[in-house]
Amino acid sequence: MHAFELLRNDHKRISQLFDQIELAEDFVQKQQLFEELKQELEAHSHMEETNLYPLFQQRAEFKEIIEESLDDHQEVKDLLEELSTVSSSLPAENFSPEDRSISEDEFDDRFVELIECVEAHVDEEENDLFPMIEEVMNSSELEQLGMRLEASKKSFLESEAA
Repeated sequence: MHAFELLRNDHKRISQLFDQIELAEDFVQKQQLFEELKQELEAHSHMEETNLYPLFQQRAEFKEIIEESLDDHQEVKDLLEELSTVSSSLPAENFSPEDRSISEDEFDDRFVELIECVEAHVDEEENDLFPMIEEVMNSSELEQLGMRLEASKKSFLESEAA
């Protein structure tokens, strides 16, 4: 699979999960979907950090955008950790409705931050980074890169499941 096709498919899947979480009717459903989203984001970040960014990190014309991408990834990881902490504290049956509401609001606020961060990152990748990469890699190289990315993601998900 072409590298950008794989990455764009991931971006679409993540966007769909954002939508599903926003439309979830109860917090338990939100939590379940969030766990799926977290796994998708972690796997996606892993494959980019281990297979995509290192290819270009030392090239002067890519240095700034790769550094920004890595900073974005760290911000996403931090937000995922915060969301996991809030999510794991709910739904405790001994919480009062008021306490539950405050915690759910906190989750929703952090979730909006996550969406904004990821959407800005995706926009930069698809509109800036991908065209830069296309200038230095041919179609065959992008296919090979896609296979490495796919194998890396699969390996990551298998290790997480174990």
